[in-house]
Amino acid sequence: MLNLLLGLGIAITFSRFIPKVVPGLCFAVKPDGVVSVSFIFLLVSLITSLIVVPVCKFRSRKVYGVFLILFYVLYLVMSLLASLQPDVKRAFTWKVGRGC
Repeated sequence: MLNLLLGLGIAITFSRFIPKVVPGLCFAVKPDGVVSVSFIFLLVSLITSLIVVPVCKFRSRKVYGVFLILFYVLYLVMSLLASLQPDVKRAFTWKVGRGC
């Protein structure tokens, strides 16, 4: 997950700002359903943690732990579907349409 967070985050950030400095430089992101699902679930998990933890005054509640476990199970199911089913894989891929 850390590789996904740093790898895609840095690459997307560079692809957003570097072409303004160096024209013609592009980062190609290979469309992959599992990477897309992982990135989306990681982003949602981090955002919910950033919201829930301060609201609960930095104490872990059992309800939030159950939510995270169920969220992980949902992630596993969606990741397996994205890797095994070619029709579902197309639904989870992104297209880089910046003319690279």
